[in-house]
Amino acid sequence: MNIVYSQLIERERSRIEALRRRIAHHEQRIRTIEELAAEDDENDSPPDQSAASPGSATMISPPDDREQQGGNAPVDLQASPRLPSRISTASLKILAFIGQEEGGKTLDEVVSYSEEQGLRQTRKDISSFANIYRNKFGLLDSPALGLYRLTERGIDFVRERYKPSEQEIPAEAQTAATDNNDLA
Repeated sequence: MNIVYSQLIERERSRIEALRRRIAHHEQRIRTIEELAAEDDENDSPPDQSAASPGSATMISPPDDREQQGGNAPVDLQASPRLPSRISTASLKILAFIGQEEGGKTLDEVVSYSEEQGLRQTRKDISSFANIYRNKFGLLDSPALGLYRLTERGIDFVRERYKPSEQEIPAEAQTAATDNNDLA
């Protein structure tokens, strides 16, 4: 075969491989968007308690009790962003990690944490996640480009829903908690 044809064939194969990588990337983005859409759909309909299994990887948030509090309800409920009614364990772990320090976390720190924890979230996934949870739910704040921190609303949201397993709690914190329990 002529060398020119060989080069053309190799170039086309290279293009096909590049397209396959792009397809895989876009399929991952679709999965992320579908997960967020499912969370959004749950906000629009009442949560179905029978659909959640005890071992499922998602958590259902308790109903919003602002109406039951009487005078404490905001005057305009539409002005207050709604909360996600369901959130994946991975998303909740990321929110909890962002909220560990008052100053927040950089995008690079969150990506590293995701890799360490095996959460399988790419940099773009985390960036999209952060933007949605900032703009739609008001749980995150971004004081600077690539820096995220929990809002007061986000801190309350995580505090109500996130219960770290013993593997996630640093040994020093476990020891301190045990010492405090001994004092009581």
